[in-house]
Amino acid sequence: MNKKIAAKSPSPHTSILGKENTKAPSRREGGRDSDFKTEKDVSSMLKEKPGIKETNDLSSPVGGQGAKSPSPHTSILGKENTKAPSRREEEKNSNIEEGNLSSILIRPPDTKQINKLSSPFGGQGAKILFIDRDGTLIKEAPPTYQLDSFPKLEFYKHMFEYMTKIAKEMDYELVMVTNQDGLGTESFPENTFWPVHDFIMKSLENEDIHFDKVCIDRTFPADNAPTRKPGTGMLTEYLNNENYDIANSYVIGDRITDVLLAKNLGCKALWLNNNDSLGAAEIKESADELGETIALQTIHWKDIYEFLKLPSRKIFHERNTNETKISIELNLDGTGKADIKTGLSFFDHMLEQIARHGNLDLTINCNGDLHIDEHHSIEDVGIAFGEAMAKALGNKKGIERYGFLLPMDD
Repeated sequence: MNKKIAAKSPSPHTSILGKENTKAPSRREGGRDSDFKTEKDVSSMLKEKPGIKETNDLSSPVGGQGAKSPSPHTSILGKENTKAPSRREEEKNSNIEEGNLSSILIRPPDTKQINKLSSPFGGQGAKILFIDRDGTLIKEAPPTYQLDSFPKLEFYKHMFEYMTKIAKEMDYELVMVTNQDGLGTESFPENTFWPVHDFIMKSLENEDIHFDKVCIDRTFPADNAPTRKPGTGMLTEYLNNENYDIANSYVIGDRITDVLLAKNLGCKALWLNNNDSLGAAEIKESADELGETIALQTIHWKDIYEFLKLPSRKIFHERNTNETKISIELNLDGTGKADIKTGLSFFDHMLEQIARHGNLDLTINCNGDLHIDEHHSIEDVGIAFGEAMAKALGNKKGIERYGFLLPMDD
């Protein structure tokens, strides 16, 4: 049974760069040139990255008897940390005995540069897939639910096939978020966890599936740690951050706690529900109460891929200047319906033709200074329509020009 919920439209008070509009720009400020960034500006914006958040209940790096030390690219969140440790510091820390570390954050080396601004009009922020490990990428290992040996390892059916497609075809950052109860204790020693985990990560990388971050919480449910799912303690850098589009991101997991994590983050859940009792004892909410958060409920990775491959391409966009106030609703996958009100009948007629022949649903309302001249309304509607189109198309991944598919005469 599949259940889909349409993604929320962007706020009508959000500008094209994701910042709150405080006043209407002047004609000069709202003109065409102000929407474009220079190559130098875009380059500097791409270099900005959020810092590492501190977590007070973390005290030492991964260690312990027989434990595999983290890779040189592993950042450990500690009490005093304000930045990722250097390679030399990590090599030194890898020899420290195991302490009371409740969660860790693994940062693999960058394999690609994410383009935060996909168009001159863009800047909605990067979308993220927060993906669980056990029960999602690999099968659960009852009765202990601890994957502490290779005989217990079994990858989820068709996971590699569709995760590879998602990684190659879609513009999502991938973040692994997993609870590993009691990792580092006598019941779950480090040296039984890391060999299997590292094999999983290497297997994913061999299929071109690269995670931008891996977040592991090692507390028990009774600890009620804010870093433990469904808590968001390991993911605070993504919240209230204009570099990320959380509203159009997803949590993919097999437990009801993953669904609640999605709600706490402010996004939707894609629930691989093979057993709805898993995690139910840790939360008060029922599946019915979390129904609005569940965008898809399935047991197949194929369904997840198809859901993500064909997202809703609907946009609400506003552009306000001293001369015009314009609102646009655009659905690229519509049926050709148009409702155009610009105050210029012939211009309305021409815009209706775009909707009809482009099979778009298009609503445009423009309140312009027609008592002065009509060119302000025509120009600004054209700019606003282009901005809305660019936002609806996103990074245009998978879209090719018609002329690339067959020969065309000039």
